Amino acid sequence: MEKYRSQKRLIRVAAAVIVNDEGQVLITRRPEGSHLGGLWEFPGGKIKDSETPQMALQREIKEELDVEVDVRQLLWREQFEYPEKRIDIFFYGCRLKSAAQQIKALEVDAFRWINPDQLDAFQFPPADEHFIARLKKGAFDLINGSGF
Repeated sequence: MEKYRSQKRLIRVAAAVIVNDEGQVLITRRPEGSHLGGLWEFPGGKIKDSETPQMALQREIKEELDVEVDVRQLLWREQFEYPEKRIDIFFYGCRLKSAAQQIKALEVDAFRWINPDQLDAFQFPPADEHFIARLKKGAFDLINGSGF
């Protein structure tokens, strides 16, 4: 089994846990027709070879939502295996650089600000499950930014 696993391509991914002043997190819905289309996620994307996870987040958030973020502390890192690939996902606490920025759904189907206790109402990719469980249990102080 280990030999089989090592043959799957590994993709590095960065996810932004963008928090507003009310402690809500921003989630986005993946476009239909994409991998895991229709599922909700924390915005972000693939990390290019020449990028750090923080650089990838700044680029991806600008491309997907047309806003700029301050990337803060790494909150969680997870490796997850899908049937066709493995991912190494980094979840970073983030804040919008300015609350006056207007979020636009450029490369996502939709976006919403939700309270962490509302996460169960949305379907997320399996790779997010462990992080979401910790987030719902209050492992991170979203209001004060403790941990990021």
